[in-house]
Amino acid sequence: MIELEAAVLKVKERLSPQTRIESIPLAESVGRITAEAITAPAPVPAFPRAAMDGYAVAAESTAGASVLQPVVLKVIGTLFAGDNPATLQPKLGEAVRVMTGAALPLSVDSVVPQEWTDYGESQVKIVREILQGKHYVAIGEDLQEKETIIEASQYLTSESLGVLASVGAAFVHVKKKLRVGIISTGSELTEVEKPLKTAQVYNSSAYVLASYIQRSGGEVVFQTICDDEPQQFAEQLRLAHNQVDLIITTGGVSVGQKDFLPAAITENGGEILFHFVAFKPGTPVMAAVWEEIPLLCLSGNPFAALVDFHLFYWPLLAHFYQTATFELKKEQQLLRSEEIKGSGLRRFISGYSENGHVTIEKNRAKVSRFQQILHSNCLVEQLPQQPLQDGNLVTVYRWFQG
Repeated sequence: MIELEAAVLKVKERLSPQTRIESIPLAESVGRITAEAITAPAPVPAFPRAAMDGYAVAAESTAGASVLQPVVLKVIGTLFAGDNPATLQPKLGEAVRVMTGAALPLSVDSVVPQEWTDYGESQVKIVREILQGKHYVAIGEDLQEKETIIEASQYLTSESLGVLASVGAAFVHVKKKLRVGIISTGSELTEVEKPLKTAQVYNSSAYVLASYIQRSGGEVVFQTICDDEPQQFAEQLRLAHNQVDLIITTGGVSVGQKDFLPAAITENGGEILFHFVAFKPGTPVMAAVWEEIPLLCLSGNPFAALVDFHLFYWPLLAHFYQTATFELKKEQQLLRSEEIKGSGLRRFISGYSENGHVTIEKNRAKVSRFQQILHSNCLVEQLPQQPLQDGNLVTVYRWFQG
């Protein structure tokens, strides 16, 4: 069996990084990956502005001001945010009443907080000397013209959109989405909107996988069920041609009589990259290439399929977009758990990571217990033949949370 890291590398070698780009409206760009570095087309702010309510002055005008000897300045007008300050240019000994965010006249260099004054209207008493530049937001203080705001291959967050909006970026060049097709194999599977017949189960895995793909900026081009019929699978492959960048399958990869995927892929001109990886659950995971499209073939057991997905999909996604955003985050954390006996194979156990500790549920060892994903946000690594005990320092794999 191949080791996990070598297996991931084999799939990366056959999944080309995304080079196709598109321009999309800023409002639709959250969760997307930038195709190029984005720079500020102009300084932000583009004009000097008041950082608080008060009086705009030349600092020199307040020299020597104190409570006992206030400086009295003539107030020549008032400016609110959005007002044009061009007509108000106070000289030494004069001030302009300003509100937070107001554009400032070119002849001032500071703003006296209104709390340091008597709130005068035609003239104002100032009881403290102000330093030059105080409460004064200079041109370009936030961003300089041509300053890089966001690098290429960066994940756009809600906060990113706010910064881009501040420089008037109405459209953003982003990398096109990873297009994924999901084929769930198994004659026992049915869709959730249909009543279950004898010996049928709902296709639960596909909904989990599709949601992870979509919330990390991917596009699920199709999501379908394939009976245990090689010819049906071959037809679904042909329909996927030129539509997807990656195909993910579940089931059909173990050693049972109905595990037909390896043969079906090779008989239709595909190439198996590996089959069976040295970890559990999900050992039968397989990867192949058909018509230059990588196939990631996961275990049929819903929980094992999810372990396979996390260990392979996130490194592949990071490679596809050339960004570290989606890489699995490996951390050392303190374990909170009952004793877990050693295993012959490297094992990944679902856990819940919080504040530097990771907790494993009491019934975590039951791979058939799909409900455990509701209380999991990471995988805990257990090395071969090594038991785990409460208080151990363990390696935790955390995936992208979106």
